[in-house]
Amino acid sequence: MSATTATATVHPTAFVDEGAVLGEGVVVGPFSVVHAGVRLGAHSVVGSHVVLGEPVPGAPDAELLIGERATIRSGTVVYAGSAFGIDLQVGHHATLRAGCAAGDAVRVGTNASLEGELTIGDHVCVHTNAHLSSGTTLGSFVWVFPFVVFTNDPVPPGNVLTGATVGDYAVIATGTVILPGVRIERHAVVGARSVVRQDIPEGMFATGDPARVVAPARYLRDRDSGAALYPWPHRFERGMPWAGVGFDAWCGNGAHAASVPA
Repeated sequence: MSATTATATVHPTAFVDEGAVLGEGVVVGPFSVVHAGVRLGAHSVVGSHVVLGEPVPGAPDAELLIGERATIRSGTVVYAGSAFGIDLQVGHHATLRAGCAAGDAVRVGTNASLEGELTIGDHVCVHTNAHLSSGTTLGSFVWVFPFVVFTNDPVPPGNVLTGATVGDYAVIATGTVILPGVRIERHAVVGARSVVRQDIPEGMFATGDPARVVAPARYLRDRDSGAALYPWPHRFERGMPWAGVGFDAWCGNGAHAASVPA
């Protein structure tokens, strides 16, 4: 084991290449491997049997950049050639391949698969067993629930791949399949087990196979109270930057362009 900082805590069974840089207070767990070219931010925690900076064929100098306060749980593999912002959280046995460009406070669930060459904004949650094909683009504050599958091959097996695009604050419910090239616009909501074959306009609720627009998402109501459920930021704060402040006040400070459809 060798690292370029004396302030990290590395388990005796772990291996840290001398070409890796570990920030202050980093903890690396048992049997984990940190390859050369990894830059791991301060106060990050790496669980057991994690691989950081898995080499990319044909790109021996590719780096892996991970911001401060990351938590990467056991069994996960993160390839070289990607960059993640601060406060990354990854569950167990996830795979994050090369070419991921992600913002801050991204959460990736257990057994999730990010197939690389994709873009993810800030405060995005990709739940357990979700699959993001290469070319996928997710805006900020997007929710991707368990077993959602993004596809990118219109005529499999094919040579031309086209990823889907999801706008800020959109919600993709459990078990949904997103077909290649589809656009799901800001504040849109997709119901569980849908198959999205066509674009979904801003602020609309779509569901079914094929998914069809049913109504504006703002029409969806809580069964007990009758309160509006969407746009969701007005009722949900846990883990969000507007917690304790309120979404409207947070937006009023210019924190994020968050206008909602009428």
